[in-house]
Amino acid sequence: MKKTKIMMGFFLFMFGFLMLTTISASEDIRIRITVERANIRLKPDIKSTVIGKALLGDILIAKEKSGRWFKIVLPPDENGIQLTGFIHESIVDVLKAEPVEKEPEPPAVPPPSPPLEKKEKGGGLEFGLLIQGGGNMLLGNVINDHIEYWNDTWTDAVYINSASGEFKPIKWGGNIQGEVQMKLTPHIFIGLGAGYLAAQGNGSIRTESSLADYEDVINTGYRVVPILLNLYFRLPLSGKIGLWINAGGGYYLGKVTYEYSYDNLDGSSHYEDEWSSTSNTFGFQGGLNAEWKLSPFLSLVAGGGIRIASLKNLSGTYSYLSESSASTSSNSFTDVFLWSVEEEYMGNFYPTIIFDTEMPDSSSYRNIKKATFSLNDISLRIGILFHFSRTPSE
Repeated sequence: MKKTKIMMGFFLFMFGFLMLTTISASEDIRIRITVERANIRLKPDIKSTVIGKALLGDILIAKEKSGRWFKIVLPPDENGIQLTGFIHESIVDVLKAEPVEKEPEPPAVPPPSPPLEKKEKGGGLEFGLLIQGGGNMLLGNVINDHIEYWNDTWTDAVYINSASGEFKPIKWGGNIQGEVQMKLTPHIFIGLGAGYLAAQGNGSIRTESSLADYEDVINTGYRVVPILLNLYFRLPLSGKIGLWINAGGGYYLGKVTYEYSYDNLDGSSHYEDEWSSTSNTFGFQGGLNAEWKLSPFLSLVAGGGIRIASLKNLSGTYSYLSESSASTSSNSFTDVFLWSVEEEYMGNFYPTIIFDTEMPDSSSYRNIKKATFSLNDISLRIGILFHFSRTPSE
């Protein structure tokens, strides 16, 4: 009888031990991540600190479930320290609720484990809005050559006693530009935008002569709207500073104007003429910019660039007005071209311009051709870049 009781006690002890083992094992639950990137938090609270991340398809072992949160143990870090974290049930699938074998204890010096947090591959989009403004220096054109010729030869006439002033070429201008950028690779971006360029040359010369005293005025300029497409290569120098190299093309919508007037200072006569033309063309641009990141959403950008473009086949409207004490006359013409010629003056030939509906015909002209207005320039700009991104949610 005593032996029977001992055997019954032994079997009850073994049955209880097996039950406890089964219950303990059943507490481990295998879960799989169902979103692109899931946050593992320090406490079971959506506002708690994020202590790690898991990627889509990762399988984790949960020790228990508290409310709607699974409690998991993170792999040991490089110092062998393990942290306990929580992950929400809405971003996982439970694979098994049955007992699973416990993993063996980690060795004293654990092997390097892959980091839980890593960059997404194609998981988000990055955009930028660049707004810049600055100045540009025109590198030369046919109207500037004409103005330089007049400045150089104005006082050569034998009847002029003295002259003061100067006709101003189109040299300095302003430009603004806006562009939307999109990231293609970690270092390459594409940008699409538009801008506005404008410059003027205004000047006058007052002359005293044996015939009369008079003043001549020239006002000329251009306005251009470029539609731009740029490709950027970004080279980071540090966490906040980087360099951009860009190159691209553009379609330029331009307008050129030229106005000339003459006034006798005694008020006895006045003459004026004006010409304007619109033209469109393709061009190229490139440059170098430096970026200083002020925040995750805002950067300061400064740099310079060069542009190569020319407005061709310039034809527009020409009008004139001539007034004197004796008579007044005026007229207007359409389809008047801007011609580039070299004009003979005192034995030398100088570049100048002529407005005419047909090719000018004169023995004092050579190298006659339809003029092109160069937009080639060097520019300096400063602006701001707004950063936007769209990444998958939890």
